[in-house]
Amino acid sequence: MGQTYNISMNIVFLAIILVSLILLLINDPSLLIPALTNSSTNAVEFTLKLLAIYAIWMGILKLCDKTGVSSGLAKLLRPIIKFLFGDIKDETVRLLSINMSANILGMGNAATPAAISAIETMDEGKTVASYAMIMLVVINATSLQLLPTSVISLRQAYGSVNAADIILPSILSSLCSTIFGVVCVMLLYRKSMKKLKAQRERVLEYKSESQGSKIKLKTKR
Repeated sequence: MGQTYNISMNIVFLAIILVSLILLLINDPSLLIPALTNSSTNAVEFTLKLLAIYAIWMGILKLCDKTGVSSGLAKLLRPIIKFLFGDIKDETVRLLSINMSANILGMGNAATPAAISAIETMDEGKTVASYAMIMLVVINATSLQLLPTSVISLRQAYGSVNAADIILPSILSSLCSTIFGVVCVMLLYRKSMKKLKAQRERVLEYKSESQGSKIKLKTKR
C-alpha cells in the first residue's frame, strides 16, 4: 500500500510540474529560466527558516516515542480514539496518538508519517476503505490545532508583527471543521450501514421465498 501511495504522489507532483512549465512556456517563454532559479532559491531560503521549528518539534515527538511517553499518551487518548475509530489494534492506537498530538501542535508534516503507518496497520487487503481509514483522513484534513506552530512560523518568516495572534482563530476554525467532519462521517456511515442492512434483509427474504416456492413445487409433484 505504501509503495502504491508513493507512486501516486510522484505522478501527481510530476503532473503539476509539467502543467506549470507548459503554461509558462505558452504565456511567456522568457520567464522560464528565471522562474526556475528564483523558485529554487526561495524554496531553499524558506526551508532554512522553517528548519529550526520543525527540528525542535519532530525531535520532541521522537523523544516521546523512544521514552514511552507516546505509549502513555496513547492510554490517555484511548477513549477518544476508540470513540472515533472503533475497535482497532493497540499499535494503531499508538500511531494515532502520535498523529493527533502532532496535528494539535500544528505540525502537519510530522503527523503525516504516523498517519501513513496507522493506515497500513488498518489495511486488511480490501479494495474499499474502512470506517477507521475514512475517519483518519477526515481528522487529518480538518486538523484540530491548539498551537498552530507551522502558521506561526510562516508569519514570523514573512515579518508579521504579532505572529501568535492567529492562535484563537485557528483553534475556533479547526475545532468547528473537525466537529463537522467527524459528525458527517458518523452520519454517512450509519446511513450506509442501514442501507446495507436493508439490502441483506431483501436478499434473505428473496432466498426464503425462492426456497418456499421450491418446496411447494416438490409437494405438488
